[in-house]
Amino acid sequence: MEKHKQNLPTSKVKEQILKWNSGDALLYDVFNQTLWKKIEEEGPDFFKDLALFRKELESIKSTCLREGSFLTKPYAGRLVQGYAVKANISKELNETCNNMIKNEIPYLDYHRDKLIKEYQTIDSSVIRPDLLK
Repeated sequence: MEKHKQNLPTSKVKEQILKWNSGDALLYDVFNQTLWKKIEEEGPDFFKDLALFRKELESIKSTCLREGSFLTKPYAGRLVQGYAVKANISKELNETCNNMIKNEIPYLDYHRDKLIKEYQTIDSSVIRPDLLK
């Protein structure tokens, strides 16, 4: 325990870090104040809703995810902590669970493709007089 305390930065070092990163510190402070203001505006039910969300998240995790540590490769040559879906779940649930564990790039690709298909459907259903001539 004492060794850990010896590794803590001194107040002078903390000051220097804040000075060197003053822009980051300023952004953090602004966004932190904005966050707490928005939470306050949500009213007293915010923390009840948050607790419910966390409970649902745990339920989904226990339903969908295998226990253990898994590495995924979202970027070329980069391994990051990831998740693995349980093998014994229904086909419908399997798709939902797999969508939930997608990394950023596959997640964006999935939603981009979904939007493109939606826009193509809308575009093909609109009668365009300029194309009728």
